Amino acid sequence: MSRLTSTPLERWGLSEYNEALPYAHLRMTCFSPISNEDDSDLGVQVEMHVRNLLDKDITAVRLGTIVRNPEDILELALRCCAGVTTAKDDAAALELLMQLAHIANPLNASRPVRARAWALIAHIEFERRLDDEDPDCWNVDSLYRAAVCANEACTLGYVCPGTMSVGMAIERSGFRRQEDCKFPEQDTKRFEELTALWRAVDRRKAEIRLADRKMEKKLKKDPRAYICTADGCGIEATHKAALLRCAGKCAAAGKPAYCSKDCQRKDWRRHKPFCGEAAPIDEHAASMRQTLIDTSPSEELVDVTTSRTTDRDTEGPRDEIKFTLGPGADSQSTSPSSGSALLETGD
Repeated sequence: MSRLTSTPLERWGLSEYNEALPYAHLRMTCFSPISNEDDSDLGVQVEMHVRNLLDKDITAVRLGTIVRNPEDILELALRCCAGVTTAKDDAAALELLMQLAHIANPLNASRPVRARAWALIAHIEFERRLDDEDPDCWNVDSLYRAAVCANEACTLGYVCPGTMSVGMAIERSGFRRQEDCKFPEQDTKRFEELTALWRAVDRRKAEIRLADRKMEKKLKKDPRAYICTADGCGIEATHKAALLRCAGKCAAAGKPAYCSKDCQRKDWRRHKPFCGEAAPIDEHAASMRQTLIDTSPSEELVDVTTSRTTDRDTEGPRDEIKFTLGPGADSQSTSPSSGSALLETGD
């Protein structure tokens, strides 16, 4: 029995959580549809996915695969890919996943299971695009295989962060359209034909642009409600509830908001004179209104519920990833193992 699954979650320490994080990350990336995006604290999301890990010991999961249960096959593939409660083994994960993704569907797997299998295969192939010896070198064939698998997931009506990462990376690197491709010898037609993926990508970009416009309106209406007031912090939230507003009797026009109790404590000495019924307005907090209005909110946002920087402009400039062909007779190198064309990212 795995140490993780044999220890109650309430008794987990940092080491247990760190060990389980790759599993939770993969579930959020490949098994959580974008339509069900969760605005809750990252810790809450991780705990939710970790509980799924604890629901079934690895022995029970393996027994399920022996009787060819599609859900258990998918779960074992996920654990093999994450290297949690079993050894990390992408090859074994792919072998399991192909049983679910096979066009004949011999296991009679449900549509959601098959879609998630395709999404996880796309993730594995997307990771394989990087050359082990030179991370700046991309294997274009692996990138294409990832795109095909992401397209299959989208064809089944399933869109998740993992499939969108594949599509966005292809578009940013110029392989979606021939006119954007910096390498004339690279034919992008095979990428262009993945219509289900591009419909999903375009729809997602439109959703992000709409969310940005809504966020900009909210910021202009009450920008100080979305940024931590503490000096030197600078964290912006993507929704008002993510920040803690001062509960004192300070004037609403200068009421500060904080990303954490620590920031509130650090700022208390400065804010204390303004935190009363008859106290003057906290001009420092109030001044943030104009500061934020003058700053484009779509450049970079930090959701304090996740404490991670989120690039809201996912479309990005088209030269964001600059590719230069590697050395060689035709400025093209090949993978020693597969002979696949490789492209090298520039500085």
